Amino acid sequence: KETLTKPLSGISFLNMVSIACIAAELDGCEIFIKEYTAALQKDKDVVVNIAYCNLYFYRFVEQKDKSYLEKILDCNAKIESLKKDLSYNLLLRVVLCKTYFELQKIHGNDGNRFETEIKNAKQFILQKSLAKEKVVAYMQFFTYLFRIYKTRKNQDELQLLSKEIKNVDIINKDWLLSHCLS
Repeated sequence: KETLTKPLSGISFLNMVSIACIAAELDGCEIFIKEYTAALQKDKDVVVNIAYCNLYFYRFVEQKDKSYLEKILDCNAKIESLKKDLSYNLLLRVVLCKTYFELQKIHGNDGNRFETEIKNAKQFILQKSLAKEKVVAYMQFFTYLFRIYKTRKNQDELQLLSKEIKNVDIINKDWLLSHCLS
């Protein structure tokens, strides 16, 4: 264990959490969150709750334990100052949309909530002053996620969608592709 001598920005912290989650180093990720929270400069509660949202999402994907989806929603409810930072807001909207997507797959009745989250996320992006690249990246993610949701029962459509996704530069590409091919 190393001790951080410099403060850690929230985005750097969340990037480290994302890398650990994608690499399936979930236990190490949880240890990191617990041990390095003190190094955060500001917005500690927001950053930590977003970090746990990511961790719980990947725990759900790994273990298929629905209780993790509820934990994500609990963490989201704890975040009060979310509106202050666009980056945090976008990161959380991605996790929430992925969570509601998974919930509707399990329960089949959370589709309305999923559709509402997608719509809200797109409206949020269009209302904010974001770099064009960021707008495109996030809008593509939400658009493709919604298209997967709408065509989830048609394997031919999902195959075509998979080919499209492979040819674009998009956030969470592997996760989206896994839902086209499942």
